[in-house]
Amino acid sequence: MKQTLSCEIVRDLLPLWLSAAASRETDEAVRAHLEACPDCAALCARLRELPAAQKDAEEKNLFRKIGRRLEGRYRRAVAGGAAAVVAVTLLHTGLFVVPLRPIAARELDAWAVVHPLREHITNGVPASGDGVVITKGESDDSETVTISLNGGQITADVSQEVIDTCGALSEIHISCPYHIREMRWDIELQQDGKTALVLSKARTTVLGSRAIGTQDWASLEFRTIDRILYRDKSRDAILWER
Repeated sequence: MKQTLSCEIVRDLLPLWLSAAASRETDEAVRAHLEACPDCAALCARLRELPAAQKDAEEKNLFRKIGRRLEGRYRRAVAGGAAAVVAVTLLHTGLFVVPLRPIAARELDAWAVVHPLREHITNGVPASGDGVVITKGESDDSETVTISLNGGQITADVSQEVIDTCGALSEIHISCPYHIREMRWDIELQQDGKTALVLSKARTTVLGSRAIGTQDWASLEFRTIDRILYRDKSRDAILWER
């Protein structure tokens, strides 16, 4: 296929062409251009007449020029590749990491199990059934509370004062089909005298990455929890109540 080359490219190729080191296609393309372009043909003639030392210098200058162009293209390619990596990383972070999408109340499930603390204090793990176990902590003024439920355990370190004054321990469970990246958690005394756990501002990622199955959380509150609410823009949705 006959190639059409610009004057700039032909002048860069002249040292290679004059040394008979060009490929057949390049040789034909340069030859065709020289036949049609008087300026490039004149430059080629001058290069033919140059002394060997001067010709070498001219060729080196031309090769340096080519090298600078290639280096510039390489740097632009590297910069473009780095920019692409940064863009992909930011896109991944925005879609899969940053908590931007609100989770609605209908996407959450929550409940509590209230244990009368004083009735369940024992010196060891209950032989069967549910229970709250009080064991000594690392310091004299702390205790480790362990709940054993269906083979699983939840532990928390609390002060002796809390154990002496609180009448119950509430085991809180929250379930959601998405990975919750953030959520606010408050205790509130309601107008009817009930104590509510108020959840709000639950968020997942833009794509709402789903958990494998459902994602479950468990926590302890050393008080009686009567209901669990989800507050969204001052509207309360009851998720669970006694």
